Amino acid sequence: MPKRVTIREVAQQAHVSVAAVSRVLNNKPMRITEATRARIREVAAELGYVPNVNAQALVTHQSKLLMLIIPDIENMFFASFAKQLEDAARDYGYLLIVANADEQQDQEQALLQQVSARGIDGTFIIPTLQSCHHSDQLIAAINSMTTPVVCVDRVIADLPCDAVGLDHREGGRLAARTLLEHGHRTLACVTAEHDIISAAERAQSFVQTVQEFSDNHKHDPATVQLFEGGYKFEGGYACADSIIDSDITAVFCCNDNMAMGIRQRCAERAVSIPQELSIVGYDAIAQRFMLGAMLTTIVQDVTSMATTSMALMMERLQEADQRITHEPRVQILPVHLQDHGTVQQL
Repeated sequence: MPKRVTIREVAQQAHVSVAAVSRVLNNKPMRITEATRARIREVAAELGYVPNVNAQALVTHQSKLLMLIIPDIENMFFASFAKQLEDAARDYGYLLIVANADEQQDQEQALLQQVSARGIDGTFIIPTLQSCHHSDQLIAAINSMTTPVVCVDRVIADLPCDAVGLDHREGGRLAARTLLEHGHRTLACVTAEHDIISAAERAQSFVQTVQEFSDNHKHDPATVQLFEGGYKFEGGYACADSIIDSDITAVFCCNDNMAMGIRQRCAERAVSIPQELSIVGYDAIAQRFMLGAMLTTIVQDVTSMATTSMALMMERLQEADQRITHEPRVQILPVHLQDHGTVQQL
């Protein structure tokens, strides 16, 4: 294994002091000629010098490491967000570590305990289902941390940290209005566990909008039948037969995974979309991952969610007191509907 080049070796080769090399390579001000600066950089490049991050951390008290704790690494939406957040972190000179809690609160707690032990500068967290339902442990863990935390997507009330969420209620309303405006009156909503805050908000808003329509159009009421799909492809696939064999003409799926599952089963049974069944998905994952079949869907801008989350984190890292003793900030980002032709006018 090649020996690591030290800053002292660069200084000796360039015939300058160690301090001069350090300040030039870290773009710090120093009274030195441009020719000397150029020689230092040239020698460092020739020798293959790589800064010692651990040594820098001892001086700056920053590791330049951030952690993202996600509840399910196999969920394509979380994977997409992780990629965008990693890009945003790189722009600020940070390395992002992605950790999977596997929807287990105990695993989530264990990961949070690693933050201080491993010198992580700040943490992003999408809470597990268990923490969404029973948040006491998560609140206690965040209160005990001395570095910033930003909660993302599943925004839990009373968390003592900044949070970035999406307007899931507006997403549910948009889906309902679209189907109702296209003449559909016998509807299905495929959702997930009500412990998932985002799923509950989408489904509740969808049902409420349909109910309000029925109250205002008693001569032409609409109904909704709820199905449990667990936010997974196989969950949508499993409930598809019940939807197909009923008089339901349109279905709103609270994520694209379930919508793609229904679409697969429809293809197997030669049920035409949207001629025989209209579908609205949620999160635009089918499009982002180019899964072949486009869906009319509610778009969540993961890039905006990542950049907003990173901006909040950077502001907290720049504060002198890292402990959260101020009012947490919550930013809710908009969603919009994107039409890809999977809703039929009746």
